[in-house]
Amino acid sequence: MENNPKKSDRELAEELKRRDEAAFNEAVNRFIRPVYSICLKCLGDPTEAQDATQEVFLRMYKSIGSFDPNRPLSSWLFKIAYNRCMDRLKKRGRNPEHQVEELEATAPPSEPPLDLEDEGDRMRRILWEAVDELPEGYRLMILFKYRFGMKNAEIAEVMGITENNLRVKLYRAKNELRSAVRRKLQEGAE
Repeated sequence: MENNPKKSDRELAEELKRRDEAAFNEAVNRFIRPVYSICLKCLGDPTEAQDATQEVFLRMYKSIGSFDPNRPLSSWLFKIAYNRCMDRLKKRGRNPEHQVEELEATAPPSEPPLDLEDEGDRMRRILWEAVDELPEGYRLMILFKYRFGMKNAEIAEVMGITENNLRVKLYRAKNELRSAVRRKLQEGAE
């Protein structure tokens, strides 16, 4: 088994700029899951998320020359994913900017019997169900921050907003999330 250390974003980007096929495959393998996850959370449709994910990697290949090697490659790809999703939502006739301001109503999925899951699993399930109910913008902020561990500056750059605006929206997103979790816990107790 080969012991190849993981290339830095800078090294990978340099190889991508040279149109190295192995580098492209490595980038896809490294980032396909988080990019698909972003697309799925934003678009809500697995087929459309797969199409958007393919578009992200095609855009990466075509636009790698504009990548700033002093920045994380992941943030650049997440920004491309975010923009692809916003474009798709606009084509659907949904204005993503207004989605942030209103909470979507979704039917809660059926709950498995409590004896089949421990309390930690139950709380994680409730938390991510609540995240799924958030408007797209809030949902993506929570995903970037807590699932991918991105810094506020990176999230703000990806979403095209200032860090101060991000902090305000992230505060609102956490409040919405807190309310949704409480509501789900109360529903489960009844």
